[in-house]
Amino acid sequence: GGSRLAPTGQTGSCASTLPATMGCSSGKMKTIPAPADNLPRPEDDFILGEELGKGAFGVVRLGISKKDGAKYALKIMKRAKSRPEFLRNELEVLRLVGDHQNIVGFHGAYELPDDITIVMELMQGGELFERLIKSGPYSEHDACVALRKVASALQYMHSKNVLHRDLKPENLLLTDESDTADIKLADFGLSEVIKGPLTRVCGTWAYSAPEMAARVGYGLKFDTWSFGVIMFILLSGFHPFDPEGDYPPEQVKALARQGLYNLKDPVWDDISEEAKDLVQRLIVVDPDQRYDAQQILDHPWFHHELELRKDPIHPDIDKKLEAFRIAMRRKLAGAISAAVAVQSMRRLSKGSNGSKARKPSSEEGVDGVDAMAGVTQVTEEETGGDAGAGAGAAGAAAPT
Repeated sequence: GGSRLAPTGQTGSCASTLPATMGCSSGKMKTIPAPADNLPRPEDDFILGEELGKGAFGVVRLGISKKDGAKYALKIMKRAKSRPEFLRNELEVLRLVGDHQNIVGFHGAYELPDDITIVMELMQGGELFERLIKSGPYSEHDACVALRKVASALQYMHSKNVLHRDLKPENLLLTDESDTADIKLADFGLSEVIKGPLTRVCGTWAYSAPEMAARVGYGLKFDTWSFGVIMFILLSGFHPFDPEGDYPPEQVKALARQGLYNLKDPVWDDISEEAKDLVQRLIVVDPDQRYDAQQILDHPWFHHELELRKDPIHPDIDKKLEAFRIAMRRKLAGAISAAVAVQSMRRLSKGSNGSKARKPSSEEGVDGVDAMAGVTQVTEEETGGDAGAGAGAAGAAAPT
């Protein structure tokens, strides 16, 4: 018999190792009207394994192919708890860019009345920053090799007018635990195909370009600012606008709006002039003056890799990076605690007077809490759930 294709109405891609019922097609995926009880389901093709991550609106589970035993990450999202436009955006983006070597692979989707399951590549090597910390002091050469792969993914996305909108260290994952593991960009829950200037406030404040907060509209160069911030952190071990990890959100945002950061710290003394030049072409307040993704790849820093120093950037660069991650997680924990308190107060208020609780503005952050410096700034209601799933889950990563 023929393939029982899930109705999508869009071009799909799937690996040849996937079961036929996934709907692998060389042409357009046709919309096939079918009763709900006759639609293909993940359970038809996969043994559902352990839970890899969980958010308010869905889970990521291990999926083992019944055909050949191959392992995938199944991202299962409830329609009732997710905004339809975010689900559509994520599927559209994954179909456009999920075939790039440095982007987490997309292998199809099951669209059912109550939920959507996205079949993704299983990432088993953890986060890039975690690997660098565990491996000990790393060199500028190491940083260059890693960031070139991220830049390649970004350039591919932007060539298709796809904005990631949540580029951050937690979304840079490794395929496995080997020394030759590839780096892949993950978590496309906030991504969008750009058709004009965007104004929605979402993402993570610590990596967000200032034009978002200014509400003047933003485009693809929003991502290249984020890339510049990640590059700065990787080479120095601290955030350009929050060097001690303890600045209040308004101070961090004010520094970002002014583009005030310091390349005079001693940690930069032995960094190449080319690296510092690239940073200064990315962390630029005016997006018209900021480098685009192609210019990043064309920059001399990525073409003089063999000339870069292979000794540690700083004897304690790994410890500096670890301290940065701890500070960011501390801020996240504080924001979540505050968010829970705010939501509890809203529920009590609603229960006492029968009035509807006010929805926080997107400027207020996570459930009404301004959450700069590594904390997602929008509510899960607005993001469709990825904000709560966490980098490991939403990025289809396996626990390490």
